[in-house]
Amino acid sequence: MASGHGVATPASTVSVANATVTAVTGSCIFYGYTGTSASNTKTVTVYDNTSAAGKVILHVSHATGGVDNIHISGGIKCDNGVHVVLAGSGTHSGTVFFSQ
Repeated sequence: MASGHGVATPASTVSVANATVTAVTGSCIFYGYTGTSASNTKTVTVYDNTSAAGKVILHVSHATGGVDNIHISGGIKCDNGVHVVLAGSGTHSGTVFFSQ
């Protein structure tokens, strides 16, 4: 297990902070997401894609000061990649867990 996240190794990580990002390009297994919102409410939408279109694989709303630690046992197979869209104002930081 990866330290503190409940994700079976081998897992890779990509940090996301205050921006929309393509975390993975190409086929992968998405294992989950950890994130915090230091100020204001944030929404996080994760797509099986390299853009904000297609199949939504995760949608989370962070309350102000909220922390989310989402582990998907066995993961979700993504055919196209993992694209993370952050919406809302304020400070956000998070990590996406995956393997390719």
